[in-house]
Amino acid sequence: MVAMAAFFAMQMAPAADTQHPDKKLGSKQVTGRLVAYQEGDYAHASVRGERGTELSFFVDDEICFLAAHRGGVLIVEYDEIERFFPEGGGYFPANVIRSIAVKGGEKGWLRKAATKPTQTAQDECARVLRSTLNGGVK
Repeated sequence: MVAMAAFFAMQMAPAADTQHPDKKLGSKQVTGRLVAYQEGDYAHASVRGERGTELSFFVDDEICFLAAHRGGVLIVEYDEIERFFPEGGGYFPANVIRSIAVKGGEKGWLRKAATKPTQTAQDECARVLRSTLNGGVK
């Protein structure tokens, strides 16, 4: 009886617990400069490519690398995906950084090898980006 109740409880789990894997659409690369950083429900960095196109990327573990190299020319490899956003109630297009190198330098940040900075370090890196890219907004 207890096993049966557990089985039915698992079957009736709320929809919010449902897994929604990313749908990979392709991979691309852009060379350009970091021009904006925004925070809201999620953090985003924007890179203006050499041809003037501006792309927005979700940022997380790479935030401190971006803060340290905010004035350099970056080579960003990224995945174009569709990601489920519960706030929007569905899948939406997004760009997720796979790796970043500084032009003329060596590969600097790689998602597979990244270690997550402490929350304090991430907060300081975000402050540096906001201060530098958003006209001094702290």
